[in-house]
Amino acid sequence: MEKINRRIINNIIYSFKAVWKIDKFVVFLYGLNVLLEKVQPFLYIFLPKVLIDELTSDDADWFKTIGIILAFLIAITAANFIQRSTYSQTSARLIKYKLEKRKELALKIIDIDYSYMENSKTLNEYTLAQNAVGNYCNGMEGMMREMFGFIFSVLTVIGYVSILATLNIFVVLALIIITVVSYFIKQRIASQNMSKREETENCERRSSYYSNVMSDFSYGKEIRIYNAKKFLTDKYNLFNEMGIGIRKKVILQRTKWNFLLNIINLIKGLICYGYLLSAALNGNIQIGSFLMYFVALGGFTGWIEDVTESLAQLRRIDIQVDDYRNFMTIPDMKNGNEHKDIKTVNKIEFKNVWFKYPGTENYVLKNINLCLDTGDKLAVVGKNGGGKTTLIKLLCGLYEPDKGEILYDGINLRDLNRADYVNQLAVIFQTINIFAFSVKANVALCAKDNINAEKVSESLKSSDVDYILSKSHNGLDMSLSKILDDEGIELSGGENQKIALARAIYKNGSVIILDEPTSHLDAIAEKRIYDNYLQIAGNKISVFISHRLASTKFCDNIIMIEDGEIIETGTHDFLIEQDGKYAEMFNIQSVYYKDEGAEILE
Repeated sequence: MEKINRRIINNIIYSFKAVWKIDKFVVFLYGLNVLLEKVQPFLYIFLPKVLIDELTSDDADWFKTIGIILAFLIAITAANFIQRSTYSQTSARLIKYKLEKRKELALKIIDIDYSYMENSKTLNEYTLAQNAVGNYCNGMEGMMREMFGFIFSVLTVIGYVSILATLNIFVVLALIIITVVSYFIKQRIASQNMSKREETENCERRSSYYSNVMSDFSYGKEIRIYNAKKFLTDKYNLFNEMGIGIRKKVILQRTKWNFLLNIINLIKGLICYGYLLSAALNGNIQIGSFLMYFVALGGFTGWIEDVTESLAQLRRIDIQVDDYRNFMTIPDMKNGNEHKDIKTVNKIEFKNVWFKYPGTENYVLKNINLCLDTGDKLAVVGKNGGGKTTLIKLLCGLYEPDKGEILYDGINLRDLNRADYVNQLAVIFQTINIFAFSVKANVALCAKDNINAEKVSESLKSSDVDYILSKSHNGLDMSLSKILDDEGIELSGGENQKIALARAIYKNGSVIILDEPTSHLDAIAEKRIYDNYLQIAGNKISVFISHRLASTKFCDNIIMIEDGEIIETGTHDFLIEQDGKYAEMFNIQSVYYKDEGAEILE
């Protein structure tokens, strides 16, 4: 997607609205906190002058002096107390904001168009979007803080200008000119830093992946058995070094500009303090006024730099807010307008379907024509990379065809409300993901109150995995990972596949899709699973992908895909008689099936 660069005022309004929507009072607290932070220095400017003028006057009054000091201490203490209290309140309240924004990002990932999920650019954009909700210095929260800081810093600078103008207006003008030059240099530094952010984030994301793999318990066996330690550490070091190299270049440029900034600050100090010292030595100002102006000059320099720093930070944060908003505008999965109370799907049709992945030129599927009716059991076979899994992605609506159409009961899939047809799909994908939940939650994948425990037990039995319940006294409440529960258990690859099969059985959709559902099982266990499964499938539409051609014998129809095209179609017996590619693959594999268990071929 093309990035949108919005005007900074647009992002400022958006940021305030984002925080206001979650907690209105926190905006007031934030403003009060920053205001108190900016006001306190003025007390330190005027106190020395007032005290010295009082002490050096002919009618000095110790009680009045003590009163001034007490009033100052009370004012500072009160301001400090209120500021710290508002900061604590703000920090506590903003936790809710951070959690809401992180949830918003997570929900966006769930809803995002699937084609973007298989794009590494999207992962980089997600990392950048996370920076906008990371801490109080970044994103919408940082924008609010810096905006308050900028406004009050400007007001503070105006206060300093009012004081220093009584000394010499030309000194003030010189300070402003020098500070404006400093601002543009800081802008240059900030721009260079932000220009490299995507490169550095990409390196960090990759190095984090290798770090996570090395520390992930589930990868432990493969790393040890295949001695992958050096490979992983080399990759980790490679991306770390790339990231460090980028940062070194940025730091080198920043050092050059910072040196220039220091020279400018030195000139500024010589002009301002030189003039003030000259005025004092010539008797143009009294000792009390000298101290006031001395503190005011330092304060003015600091505060006007705060203004320029706030502008630079606002620009940096503006880019972060853009990153967040751009990520949130990535299209969600398309959702048709036609709601249909689907109790069952009776017919699925592929009509002249062509498909290629976004950003590629070659079609993965070419002119696919299929028709599946209630009770049909279709097997999809072929070599790896032929387009079998892509066909399933299209059937599930994860992608849309580039040409042609897919119809559910005569309605184009892109026109159906997504929730309507997804409810009818029971799918087992090639990659099995087991959650760190209980057995029953892993099978039902729904809220605890909605789980039918009896149905879960039946689904586990049908998928031939109910025996795992004996591994723990917790039964259906047994966790399938130790990540969240020390008493959890780790299942084998085959057992994970059976859990996934139990999910499909539990969902009881009218369309069942199995993508290599038994690849981790031996031939005998596979046959037992299918025998049980066929009883449950009944009159549902079933689509199977399998490399084991013997497991397709129970299907009514088989299609063989090669290079994205259907090259053979028919029943198992018909295709064997044709003595084509299917028969060739089956005969090669049959030797191994006989070795594992001849009954699967009967």
